[in-house]
Amino acid sequence: LTAGAGYIDMPVKGKNTYYGSSDVFFGNSFSCDSILLTFCTYDNNYEELELFATLDIDGLGMPAAVYGHYAQNLDADDEDTAWSAGARLGKASGAGSWQVAYEFASIEADSVLALLSDSNIGGGGTDVRGHKLGAVFAVDKQWHVGLTLFIDNETLSSRFDDPIDYDRVIFDTSFKY
Repeated sequence: LTAGAGYIDMPVKGKNTYYGSSDVFFGNSFSCDSILLTFCTYDNNYEELELFATLDIDGLGMPAAVYGHYAQNLDADDEDTAWSAGARLGKASGAGSWQVAYEFASIEADSVLALLSDSNIGGGGTDVRGHKLGAVFAVDKQWHVGLTLFIDNETLSSRFDDPIDYDRVIFDTSFKY
């Protein structure tokens, strides 16, 4: 069992965006100047408490693990929780070895600073949830090929007028030398 905790404090309440146009908060809550509707700022600071754990399992004839990650923004009043849970079977290490994995993630609007969240889940940002399926095959010890599917990921209704389904396929290869 590997477990840990962390605390991150990002004091952004009342500040404008760090990247992109002045009204792009990637799912985080924000407010705009009521007269001009132009000057927009974050509604919350991001005081994130994070907990994570991975349990490696022996006795299945191959490596396996289950894992989870939980984060809560202690500054937000609601929409303040993110979590993911998944499992992995196998380990792509030597020639001909492989691994597969599944993960589900749910990231509420103000749980984490959206600018720093995974850009593949629901198109990036917060206020998203979805599934991730992955497979990796080791051609040899130094060369791996992988396929990752993000399926039925969606942005939730508070970010857009209607939820948006978001699917993505990523093929990658890596070399070690």
